[in-house]
Amino acid sequence: MRLRDLGMRAGPARAVLVLGAAILSACSSINSLPMPQGTLIYSTPNVLPPAWTPTTAAPTSIPGWQLYHGVDVELWLPVGFVGGDPVGQIEELLGLARAAGPGYEGIVQALEERPDNLRFYSWELETYETVVGVTRHDAPAEMAVETYVGEWVSAVVQEFPGFNAVSQGTAQVGGRTVGRAVLDLTQQGAVTRQISYLFKDGAAVSVLGYAFPADRYSELLPMVEFSVLTFQEMP
Repeated sequence: MRLRDLGMRAGPARAVLVLGAAILSACSSINSLPMPQGTLIYSTPNVLPPAWTPTTAAPTSIPGWQLYHGVDVELWLPVGFVGGDPVGQIEELLGLARAAGPGYEGIVQALEERPDNLRFYSWELETYETVVGVTRHDAPAEMAVETYVGEWVSAVVQEFPGFNAVSQGTAQVGGRTVGRAVLDLTQQGAVTRQISYLFKDGAAVSVLGYAFPADRYSELLPMVEFSVLTFQEMP
C-alpha cells in the first residue's frame, strides 16, 4: 500500500509529512557548529513536571511547560520551544527561524514547503534538538488503528529512502488506543529518530511526531511521553 492509499500525499514538502529530512537538516547543522572546548553538548533536561494523570479536562498550568496552539490542536511542550500554528503564524515563524541564524535552514525550508495538512509545527534545537509536528489525514473508516499503523509504516519506508522501522504497534494515551511507530532516518551519516503517535477517529487520523537525534532517544523519551498525554484535538 502507498501513502496516497492511506489518504497521504507525497509532494515538494514530503519531508515535513514524516518530519524526518527537514529535522535532520536542522539537527545536523546544529551539531556541525563549532563548540568551545569543554562545552557540554548534551545535557539531560530536568523539566518533567510532577506526575499528572490525563483527564477529560486539559491542564491549565504545568510548571516549566507551555501550551502551544496549532490549527484545531494544542499541545504542551517545555518552555523554550518555538512555533505552533503553521498557518496563522507562518510569517512570524518564518521570521523567527530566519533570524535564528546558521543551523535553522531546515526549519525555514520545512515551513516554506509545508503541506496543506500540516496542523502544528514547533521546534527547539539548542537543548532538546527536537522538532514536533502534527499532520491530519483521511483514512478508511473501517480500518482499525492497529492495522493502519502497520500500513502507514510500510508506506513511509517504501516511499522515503533512508527510513527504517525500529518498532510499531499501539499504545495507551489517556485511556485511548493509538498507533505508535518509531522510525530512524539515516542521511549523510547522521541518524534522526522519529516517534509518531497516530490518533484515529473514524475516517480521520492525526499524526503527532517528535524527531530528534537518535542517540538522545533514552534521554528525551520521558519528555515525549509526557507531552503526548497533553495532546488535544479541537472539535
